[in-house]
Amino acid sequence: MTAKETDRESTAAKQVPDNVILLTVSLFGASFVAFGFLVDTPAGIVRGLVAITTSRDTLLTDYFGIGGIGAGCVNAGLLTLCACLVYHRSGAKMTGAAVACLFLVLGFALFGKNLLNVWFIGRGVLL
Repeated sequence: MTAKETDRESTAAKQVPDNVILLTVSLFGASFVAFGFLVDTPAGIVRGLVAITTSRDTLLTDYFGIGGIGAGCVNAGLLTLCACLVYHRSGAKMTGAAVACLFLVLGFALFGKNLLNVWFIGRGVLL
């Protein structure tokens, strides 16, 4: 066996299954939801989520300022979990770009994307 063949075999053995990667990202989203409930009451989070979804959104709307830290984190975590569910249901391959997209969803869910306005983007992609 040559050194090149050994390198290929060791690289193939180190690949992580897609479900493990998706579960890891899902746990990260779930940790945002859990943190949101640690820093705010459920009633405060519901009030904050209503304020977030009914506010006039521009690209840089600060959801921590509108709904509070708890609601902002819950919004980001729930959107990340929804995106993970879409990836899981579609059977998409979890490449580095896919993981980056999931974390982009998490980031944009903190300032401009919420549980209401994000679905129109997905509908547009389906069209």
